[in-house]
Amino acid sequence: MGKQKKPDKKGVKRTGQNVRVVLSRSRAVDKRNKTLLKEYEHEQSLKSSTSLDKRIGEPNDHHGEFVKDIFRSQRERQVKLAKKSIYNLSDGEEDIYEDSALCETSGDEERHQSRNEFVEEILTRSKLVRMEKAKHKEEDEKLMDKNFKSQAMARLTHLPEVNDDHILHLFAIVISCVYAMGVTICLRLLMISYA
Repeated sequence: MGKQKKPDKKGVKRTGQNVRVVLSRSRAVDKRNKTLLKEYEHEQSLKSSTSLDKRIGEPNDHHGEFVKDIFRSQRERQVKLAKKSIYNLSDGEEDIYEDSALCETSGDEERHQSRNEFVEEILTRSKLVRMEKAKHKEEDEKLMDKNFKSQAMARLTHLPEVNDDHILHLFAIVISCVYAMGVTICLRLLMISYA
């Protein structure tokens, strides 16, 4: 018995073997094409998830996109009207009166505002509200100024009322100051507390 051959390791070149990279890759691609590609094509042929475009106007290629869109919008309106008319039980007599009523009121109705008109109306309303607020604020400030001036003048012209409790309190401060600090500091504190 001779030496046993060691198992092959991936990525390790063995001595004595000629490696043909291009040939081995081409064989692998051919093998994949024979097996995997056929399976994939078979699975794709069995799928039924393909969708057909059944929108109005799509099978006809000679119409433009704009014409196709018009056809679709007309069809949508017809479907909506058909759904609404299912529950319409009128005999035809009422329709005459309704039409005449519509003709009479059609001039009196307000027309539908465009978006720009609506935005302009909102802006004018908000400006008016801001102007009114500013006007009220100025009036309030003027009243407050008048009240403040009148109160300030009253304080300057009239001496504050002195009651007995206030006099007793001031007398107690004077006595405690004279006893603790002296006359000059006491007079300063008295003037501060009286003001």
